[in-house]
Amino acid sequence: MTEQGLPDWAHEMRERDRPIFIAAAAARSGTTALHRLLNAHPDVMLHGEDPIMFDMAHICASRVIRFVQGREQYETLRRNARQQGGDEWLDVFLPQPDVLMQNAFLMFYLAARPFREDARQFGKSRWGMKKPNVGAHQVSGLSVLLRNARVIYQIRELEGVLRSGKSFYVPRGEYQPVEICRQWAARTGAWAKQIRTEQHFTLNYADLDQRPEWVVEQLSAFLELEGLTPEVLRSKVNTRKSDDPATYVAPEQLTDEELDLVRRTEAALQADLAGTALPPSGVG
Repeated sequence: MTEQGLPDWAHEMRERDRPIFIAAAAARSGTTALHRLLNAHPDVMLHGEDPIMFDMAHICASRVIRFVQGREQYETLRRNARQQGGDEWLDVFLPQPDVLMQNAFLMFYLAARPFREDARQFGKSRWGMKKPNVGAHQVSGLSVLLRNARVIYQIRELEGVLRSGKSFYVPRGEYQPVEICRQWAARTGAWAKQIRTEQHFTLNYADLDQRPEWVVEQLSAFLELEGLTPEVLRSKVNTRKSDDPATYVAPEQLTDEELDLVRRTEAALQADLAGTALPPSGVG
Protein backbone atom coordinates (compact mmCIF):
# COMPACT_ATOMS: atom_id res chain seq x y z
CA MET A 1 0.00 0.00 0.00
CA THR A 2 1.17 3.56 -0.68
CA GLU A 3 1.26 6.46 1.74
CA GLN A 4 -2.20 7.53 0.49
CA GLY A 5 -3.59 4.15 1.47
CA LEU A 6 -4.08 3.11 -2.17
CA PRO A 7 -2.82 -0.16 -3.69
CA ASP A 8 0.38 0.17 -5.69
CA TRP A 9 -1.43 -0.43 -8.99
CA ALA A 10 -3.88 2.42 -8.28
CA HIS A 11 -1.07 4.78 -7.27
CA GLU A 12 0.74 3.93 -10.52
CA MET A 13 -2.43 4.59 -12.52
CA ARG A 14 -2.89 7.96 -10.84
CA GLU A 15 0.70 9.18 -11.03
CA ARG A 16 2.33 7.55 -14.06
CA ASP A 17 -0.20 6.26 -16.58
CA ARG A 18 -0.98 8.47 -19.58
CA PRO A 19 -4.55 7.53 -20.56
CA ILE A 20 -6.35 9.16 -23.48
CA PHE A 21 -10.04 10.07 -23.50
CA ILE A 22 -12.19 11.18 -26.42
CA ALA A 23 -15.32 13.08 -25.42
CA ALA A 24 -17.88 15.23 -27.20
CA ALA A 25 -20.75 17.53 -26.41
CA ALA A 26 -23.14 15.42 -28.49
CA ALA A 27 -23.43 12.15 -30.32
CA ARG A 28 -22.85 12.32 -34.10
CA SER A 29 -19.90 14.66 -33.55
CA GLY A 30 -17.32 12.56 -35.38
CA THR A 31 -15.79 10.85 -32.36
CA THR A 32 -15.77 7.49 -34.17
CA ALA A 33 -13.38 8.86 -36.80
CA LEU A 34 -11.08 10.14 -34.08
CA HIS A 35 -11.39 6.83 -32.23
CA ARG A 36 -10.29 4.94 -35.37
CA LEU A 37 -7.37 7.31 -35.89
CA LEU A 38 -5.97 6.74 -32.41
CA ASN A 39 -6.66 3.01 -32.23
CA ALA A 40 -4.73 2.53 -35.47
CA HIS A 41 -1.61 3.40 -33.48
CA PRO A 42 0.27 0.29 -32.27
CA ASP A 43 0.57 1.60 -28.68
CA VAL A 44 -3.06 2.68 -28.19
CA MET A 45 -6.25 0.89 -27.15
CA LEU A 46 -9.23 3.10 -26.45
CA HIS A 47 -12.45 1.33 -25.53
CA GLY A 48 -15.93 2.67 -26.19
CA GLU A 49 -18.54 3.67 -25.26
CA ASP A 50 -19.03 2.58 -21.65
CA PRO A 51 -19.91 5.63 -19.52
CA ILE A 52 -18.55 4.23 -16.27
CA MET A 53 -15.20 6.02 -16.18
CA PHE A 54 -16.71 9.41 -16.97
CA ASP A 55 -19.56 8.93 -14.50
CA MET A 56 -17.35 7.60 -11.73
CA ALA A 57 -14.80 10.36 -12.32
CA HIS A 58 -17.42 13.00 -11.59
CA ILE A 59 -18.89 11.20 -8.58
CA CYS A 60 -15.57 10.29 -6.97
CA ALA A 61 -13.72 13.53 -7.68
CA SER A 62 -16.64 15.58 -6.38
CA ARG A 63 -16.66 13.52 -3.21
CA VAL A 64 -12.93 13.98 -2.69
CA ILE A 65 -13.13 17.75 -3.24
CA ARG A 66 -16.13 18.00 -0.94
CA PHE A 67 -14.31 16.45 2.00
CA VAL A 68 -11.01 18.19 1.30
CA GLN A 69 -12.74 21.55 1.42
CA GLY A 70 -14.98 20.74 4.37
CA ARG A 71 -12.73 18.53 6.48
CA GLU A 72 -12.70 20.79 9.55
CA GLN A 73 -16.44 21.37 9.40
CA TYR A 74 -17.18 17.64 9.13
CA GLU A 75 -14.90 16.85 12.05
CA THR A 76 -16.74 19.43 14.17
CA LEU A 77 -20.12 18.07 13.15
CA ARG A 78 -18.97 14.52 13.90
CA ARG A 79 -17.97 15.51 17.42
CA ASN A 80 -21.31 17.25 17.93
CA ALA A 81 -23.16 14.22 16.61
CA ARG A 82 -21.34 11.82 18.92
CA GLN A 83 -22.14 14.09 21.82
CA GLN A 84 -25.65 14.77 20.51
CA GLY A 85 -24.81 18.43 20.84
CA GLY A 86 -26.85 19.70 17.88
CA ASP A 87 -30.08 19.15 16.00
CA GLU A 88 -28.31 18.56 12.69
CA TRP A 89 -26.48 15.38 13.64
CA LEU A 90 -28.73 12.92 11.78
CA ASP A 91 -27.85 14.52 8.42
CA VAL A 92 -24.10 14.83 8.92
CA PHE A 93 -23.13 11.79 10.94
CA LEU A 94 -20.65 10.36 8.45
CA PRO A 95 -17.43 8.34 8.81
CA GLN A 96 -14.11 10.15 8.97
CA PRO A 97 -13.45 12.31 5.89
CA ASP A 98 -10.05 10.70 5.19
CA VAL A 99 -11.66 7.27 4.94
CA LEU A 100 -14.38 8.55 2.62
CA MET A 101 -11.83 10.28 0.39
CA GLN A 102 -9.64 7.17 0.19
CA ASN A 103 -12.61 5.02 -0.76
CA ALA A 104 -13.72 7.54 -3.39
CA PHE A 105 -10.30 7.36 -5.02
CA LEU A 106 -10.32 3.58 -4.91
CA MET A 107 -13.82 3.25 -6.38
CA PHE A 108 -12.75 5.18 -9.47
CA TYR A 109 -9.53 3.22 -9.98
CA LEU A 110 -11.37 -0.08 -9.59
CA ALA A 111 -13.84 1.04 -12.27
CA ALA A 112 -11.01 2.03 -14.63
CA ARG A 113 -8.76 -0.95 -13.98
CA PRO A 114 -10.42 -3.49 -16.35
CA PHE A 115 -9.94 -1.14 -19.30
CA ARG A 116 -6.32 -0.54 -18.40
CA GLU A 117 -5.60 -4.24 -17.93
CA ASP A 118 -7.33 -5.20 -21.17
CA ALA A 119 -5.09 -2.80 -23.08
CA ARG A 120 -2.03 -4.22 -21.34
CA GLN A 121 -2.98 -7.75 -22.34
CA PHE A 122 -2.67 -6.65 -25.96
CA GLY A 123 0.65 -4.92 -25.31
CA LYS A 124 -0.80 -1.40 -25.44
CA SER A 125 0.77 1.21 -23.18
CA ARG A 126 -1.85 3.94 -23.76
CA TRP A 127 -5.39 3.08 -22.68
CA GLY A 128 -8.59 5.05 -22.36
CA MET A 129 -12.16 5.53 -23.51
CA LYS A 130 -14.23 7.17 -26.24
CA LYS A 131 -17.64 8.53 -25.23
CA PRO A 132 -19.83 11.29 -26.72
CA ASN A 133 -22.52 13.07 -24.69
CA VAL A 134 -20.01 13.94 -21.98
CA GLY A 135 -20.23 17.06 -19.83
CA ALA A 136 -17.45 19.37 -18.68
CA HIS A 137 -17.96 18.25 -15.07
CA GLN A 138 -17.09 14.66 -16.03
CA VAL A 139 -13.91 15.76 -17.79
CA SER A 140 -12.92 17.76 -14.71
CA GLY A 141 -13.21 14.62 -12.60
CA LEU A 142 -10.87 12.73 -14.89
CA SER A 143 -8.31 15.51 -14.62
CA VAL A 144 -8.41 15.37 -10.83
CA LEU A 145 -8.05 11.59 -10.57
CA LEU A 146 -5.61 10.89 -13.42
CA ARG A 147 -2.81 13.44 -13.33
CA ASN A 148 -1.40 12.61 -16.75
CA ALA A 149 -4.67 12.00 -18.58
CA ARG A 150 -5.25 13.74 -21.90
CA VAL A 151 -8.79 14.57 -23.02
CA ILE A 152 -9.76 15.48 -26.57
CA TYR A 153 -13.13 17.23 -26.49
CA GLN A 154 -14.77 17.32 -29.90
CA ILE A 155 -17.21 20.02 -30.97
CA ARG A 156 -19.28 19.87 -34.14
CA GLU A 157 -21.60 22.58 -35.50
CA LEU A 158 -25.21 21.91 -34.56
CA GLU A 159 -26.53 21.60 -38.11
CA GLY A 160 -24.08 18.79 -38.84
CA VAL A 161 -24.94 17.05 -35.57
CA LEU A 162 -28.67 17.22 -36.30
CA ARG A 163 -28.31 16.08 -39.93
CA SER A 164 -26.23 13.09 -38.90
CA GLY A 165 -28.58 12.41 -35.99
CA LYS A 166 -31.58 12.48 -38.28
CA SER A 167 -29.96 9.93 -40.60
CA PHE A 168 -29.04 7.70 -37.68
CA TYR A 169 -32.06 7.96 -35.37
CA VAL A 170 -35.04 8.16 -37.74
CA PRO A 171 -34.75 4.51 -38.89
CA ARG A 172 -34.66 3.52 -35.22
CA GLY A 173 -37.67 5.63 -34.31
CA GLU A 174 -35.54 7.60 -31.85
CA TYR A 175 -35.17 10.98 -33.53
CA GLN A 176 -35.79 13.86 -31.09
CA PRO A 177 -34.43 17.06 -32.64
CA VAL A 178 -35.43 19.36 -29.79
CA GLU A 179 -33.63 17.17 -27.25
CA ILE A 180 -30.56 16.83 -29.45
CA CYS A 181 -30.34 20.62 -29.72
CA ARG A 182 -30.92 21.13 -26.01
CA GLN A 183 -28.16 18.73 -24.98
CA TRP A 184 -25.73 20.08 -27.58
CA ALA A 185 -26.24 23.64 -26.32
CA ALA A 186 -25.97 22.70 -22.65
CA ARG A 187 -22.73 20.75 -23.01
CA THR A 188 -21.12 23.07 -25.54
CA GLY A 189 -21.90 26.05 -23.35
CA ALA A 190 -20.52 24.36 -20.26
CA TRP A 191 -17.31 23.47 -22.09
CA ALA A 192 -16.86 27.06 -23.28
CA LYS A 193 -17.03 28.21 -19.66
CA GLN A 194 -14.87 25.40 -18.31
CA ILE A 195 -11.43 26.21 -16.91
CA ARG A 196 -9.28 24.12 -19.20
CA THR A 197 -5.66 23.11 -18.74
CA GLU A 198 -2.82 21.50 -20.66
CA GLN A 199 -4.69 18.20 -20.19
CA HIS A 200 -7.45 19.34 -22.56
CA PHE A 201 -7.59 19.70 -26.33
CA THR A 202 -10.65 21.18 -28.03
CA LEU A 203 -11.07 19.77 -31.53
CA ASN A 204 -13.51 21.15 -34.05
CA TYR A 205 -15.04 18.53 -36.32
CA ALA A 206 -14.44 20.79 -39.33
CA ASP A 207 -10.69 20.45 -38.81
CA LEU A 208 -10.93 16.68 -38.53
CA ASP A 209 -12.91 16.58 -41.76
CA GLN A 210 -11.15 19.24 -43.82
CA ARG A 211 -7.51 19.21 -42.73
CA PRO A 212 -6.66 15.82 -41.24
CA GLU A 213 -2.91 16.34 -41.65
CA TRP A 214 -3.05 19.38 -39.37
CA VAL A 215 -5.15 17.46 -36.83
CA VAL A 216 -2.64 14.61 -36.78
CA GLU A 217 0.22 17.05 -36.25
CA GLN A 218 -1.55 18.79 -33.38
CA LEU A 219 -2.68 15.58 -31.70
CA SER A 220 0.74 13.98 -32.02
CA ALA A 221 2.24 16.87 -30.07
CA PHE A 222 -0.60 17.02 -27.53
CA LEU A 223 -0.56 13.28 -26.82
CA GLU A 224 3.21 12.87 -27.24
CA LEU A 225 2.40 10.10 -29.68
CA GLU A 226 4.38 9.77 -32.87
CA GLY A 227 3.20 7.60 -35.74
CA LEU A 228 -0.41 8.76 -36.20
CA THR A 229 -1.43 8.74 -39.85
CA PRO A 230 -4.18 10.84 -41.47
CA GLU A 231 -4.85 8.08 -43.99
CA VAL A 232 -7.23 6.49 -41.50
CA LEU A 233 -9.46 9.56 -41.70
CA ARG A 234 -9.89 9.42 -45.45
CA SER A 235 -12.56 6.71 -45.40
CA LYS A 236 -15.96 7.73 -44.05
CA VAL A 237 -17.71 5.61 -41.45
CA ASN A 238 -21.45 5.43 -41.76
CA THR A 239 -23.86 3.30 -39.79
CA ARG A 240 -26.42 3.24 -42.61
CA LYS A 241 -25.90 0.31 -44.97
CA SER A 242 -26.04 0.47 -48.75
CA ASP A 243 -25.64 -2.16 -51.45
CA ASP A 244 -22.05 -1.02 -51.94
CA PRO A 245 -20.18 -0.98 -48.59
CA ALA A 246 -17.67 1.50 -50.05
CA THR A 247 -20.43 4.03 -50.73
CA TYR A 248 -20.83 6.81 -48.23
CA VAL A 249 -24.46 7.79 -47.63
CA ALA A 250 -24.63 11.49 -46.80
CA PRO A 251 -26.60 12.70 -43.76
CA GLU A 252 -30.22 13.72 -44.23
CA GLN A 253 -31.21 17.24 -45.21
CA LEU A 254 -33.07 19.27 -42.60
CA THR A 255 -36.54 20.73 -42.99
CA ASP A 256 -37.15 24.47 -42.64
CA GLU A 257 -38.53 23.84 -39.16
CA GLU A 258 -35.40 21.93 -38.15
CA LEU A 259 -33.12 24.62 -39.56
CA ASP A 260 -35.06 27.24 -37.62
CA LEU A 261 -34.58 25.15 -34.47
CA VAL A 262 -30.84 25.06 -35.14
CA ARG A 263 -30.63 28.82 -35.63
CA ARG A 264 -32.66 29.58 -32.51
CA THR A 265 -30.54 27.20 -30.44
CA GLU A 266 -27.30 28.74 -31.71
CA ALA A 267 -28.55 32.27 -31.07
CA ALA A 268 -29.53 31.42 -27.51
CA LEU A 269 -26.13 29.83 -26.91
CA GLN A 270 -24.29 32.87 -28.27
CA ALA A 271 -26.22 35.09 -25.87
CA ASP A 272 -25.39 32.75 -22.98
CA LEU A 273 -21.70 32.75 -23.92
CA ALA A 274 -21.29 36.52 -24.12
CA GLY A 275 -17.75 37.21 -22.95
CA THR A 276 -16.58 33.63 -23.47
CA ALA A 277 -15.58 31.76 -26.58
CA LEU A 278 -14.62 28.32 -27.76
CA PRO A 279 -11.30 28.30 -29.56
CA PRO A 280 -11.83 27.88 -33.32
CA SER A 281 -9.46 24.95 -33.21
CA GLY A 282 -6.56 23.48 -31.31
CA VAL A 283 -5.76 23.56 -27.65
CA GLY A 284 -8.06 25.56 -25.46
